[in-house]
Amino acid sequence: PVSRAQIILGKFFGGFAVVFLNIAYLVIGIWFLLGVKFGVWAPEMLLSIIMISFTFAVLYSLIILVGILTRSSILAMMLTYLIFFILSPVLVFRDKISILLDSDFTEYLLDGLYYIIPKTAELSTINMNVVQGLGIDEYQPIITSFLFMILTLALSITIFSKKDY
Repeated sequence: PVSRAQIILGKFFGGFAVVFLNIAYLVIGIWFLLGVKFGVWAPEMLLSIIMISFTFAVLYSLIILVGILTRSSILAMMLTYLIFFILSPVLVFRDKISILLDSDFTEYLLDGLYYIIPKTAELSTINMNVVQGLGIDEYQPIITSFLFMILTLALSITIFSKKDY
């Protein structure tokens, strides 16, 4: 018999593998076309495969956790889109928002949210810097997003193992 942890990890790594291969196919295809058409062979562009796949893996771990907690894939997707498109980009400017609102509570709340949720906006910036050959300035968004992914997967496995179906 397959354990529940194996089911969750199989779902995660299977989904990740499919997305990784699709992203690799797309990026390598674009890289090849740019090279043939314009003579631009930028191997740094291929590194975006890793960063985009990593960002997906972090968000996918959240989708799995919310899906287990709520049994709603729609809610899981909506929450992930909220973090990816709204919350993470807004929290990049948390210092400016705190100054504007002039509230200690708001500052603590924004800082807390910033350090808890995955930093998809910063991961996107890191990806752009790597593609442009600038390298990685700060590893904190990568490390905290990785820890978020590990924690959400561990929590998913724990909750799914204890659920009674």
